[in-house]
Amino acid sequence: MNGLKTIQIIHAGDADQHLGHLGVICERLQTEKRITGYSRMSSTTVGTTSFSGLGEGDMVIMLLSDGMESKRASLERSLFDASSRQPLLKVVEILVDQVVFNPRFIVLPIDLRPIRLRRDMDATWFQIGRELGNYFPTIQEPIP
Repeated sequence: MNGLKTIQIIHAGDADQHLGHLGVICERLQTEKRITGYSRMSSTTVGTTSFSGLGEGDMVIMLLSDGMESKRASLERSLFDASSRQPLLKVVEILVDQVVFNPRFIVLPIDLRPIRLRRDMDATWFQIGRELGNYFPTIQEPIP
């Protein structure tokens, strides 16, 4: 793999609070120099070409909320196509609401309980941040 990676987040309008939590996680990963950056895309604006610029080891995260359901089938087809062209592309589905997930992707939280059904959503996001960090280890600087 070559260098640092990027994260592309896909979300629906009903997941704004969770998008904020995920943004904080991505900012931390960027500050720690684990990723070069991240971008957010609304599920209503994602097209089939949206994943063409992704490279080896990059990640796409879908926040699976009720509002994502109408676009999910086409998004997953596009992601399957992208991952077949780029086998090291990581695709993650984060269960915000109680919706069906795709077991061919990485699914978080690891216990498969939707975030909105939990008493302590902040603790759940902390754990998700740790899990995502495992996919982007810290790059060691070479000793001069």
